[in-house]
Amino acid sequence: DERILLYQVIDGRYNNLKSTLIISNSADPVHDGYIDLRVIDRLQENGGLTLCFKMQSYRRRKKGRVASKSPSKIKI
Repeated sequence: DERILLYQVIDGRYNNLKSTLIISNSADPVHDGYIDLRVIDRLQENGGLTLCFKMQSYRRRKKGRVASKSPSKIKI
């Protein structure tokens, strides 16, 4: 399962005090099943931040299409 593998990678980086950045196009990667809550806990421990950008899709805007607005449910 990809979520278990991702958790193992995050946990290994966490244990080795390595910085980690995860980028997702999902408005709510936990709800969508991409990221496990354990990963979010690890990333936010000791001052880790979750930044949510609510911008229109550049590719859709470029092609003249309107992007749907999907508010993020992950807050700090």
